[in-house]
Amino acid sequence: MSLMQQIEQARQNQQHEVAVITVAELRRMALFSRSETNKRIRATLRLYGKAAFARGLHLNMLDECSDSEFESDCQATRTPTHVTQQQFLFRVTIWSGDINDVRFTVGNTLQLRYVRKVDLWNNIVCAMCHRDDV
Repeated sequence: MSLMQQIEQARQNQQHEVAVITVAELRRMALFSRSETNKRIRATLRLYGKAAFARGLHLNMLDECSDSEFESDCQATRTPTHVTQQQFLFRVTIWSGDINDVRFTVGNTLQLRYVRKVDLWNNIVCAMCHRDDV
């Protein structure tokens, strides 16, 4: 496959949206990424508080939670025992990296009390979250 064909294939793969909800689902997608039915998933992600996702990923992220829902959830999550799960849609292309590399290993939890300032910076998804959830 030529370089131009690889670039075109990567662009086509970006159009596949995947709802990422649970850690178990992320791990399952990563394990079966080389199957015929799920070629587009090649890595799982770790979220760091006030930092970027793993380098080597090109991500476009859409937050499914509306502003009003987000504000009400923030009001309801002032106690440290209460956790709500934020759901995101990822459009993912892996440019480099090994699935066994620690940078491409999913964290212990995707349930975050506080997610704000989600943005793209140099094609890397950045977000702030509650420090106790990291």
